[in-house]
This record gives sequence, C-alpha cells and structure tokens, in this order.
Amino acid sequence: MQLKISLVSKLKPTIDFHVESIDYKNLRMALWDIGGQKAIRGLWKHYYAHTDAIIFIVDSCDEERLDVAKEELMHMLDDEELRDITVLICSHKQDIGRVTPAQMVTKFEMHKLKRPWQV
Repeated sequence: MQLKISLVSKLKPTIDFHVESIDYKNLRMALWDIGGQKAIRGLWKHYYAHTDAIIFIVDSCDEERLDVAKEELMHMLDDEELRDITVLICSHKQDIGRVTPAQMVTKFEMHKLKRPWQV
C-alpha cells in the first residue's frame, strides 16, 4: 500500500478481500485486493463491474505457479466485462526473483492481447 501511506511495508498474503480508496490529485481509485487462493478465485467475477484496469501481481520467485497465474489471468480477460480494460502485470519480488519482466512478457504471451498492457 505504498500509494496510500508513502511507506514500504511488509504485507501478509491476502487471504480474503480488502478494499482501499486512494485519492491522487483529481483521481479517486477504489482498489480491490483480492486474494488468489484457489478456493476464492470463483468469486473474482463479482468484482468485474465498472473495472477500468487490472493490476495482476505475480510472484517472480514462484516459477512453478506461473502457468496457473497465466491461466487465471487469461480466464479473467475472457470475461465480457473486462474486454477492453488495461492490464498491468506487476512482477513482485524482483530483487530476489528468478523471472525477469521480459520473461514474464514471453511466459504470459502478452503480445497476443488486443488491449493496452504493461509488465
């Protein structure tokens, strides 16, 4: 939550859902921190309405789960409500990770997306 409190803090993994509102200049953002555990992924679709962008955070240390992360992201982006939104993949833990942003682009086949994206 560095955007909100201007400090870097150690966060615990999201187990459920957290909502934060952030005001930045003339923009008000409602941020939904939705946990990625398999048991709650089916609930993600309930948060798609009125979404303008997705920040999809991927652990760059966890190479074994990249295929699952890609599959879940692509499943989300297939939803009609998310058809035209912008996607940002945040490759978390780059200081200790094994997967570079360039490798993430390749792994997630970002070039195939027909929408604005950034890693």
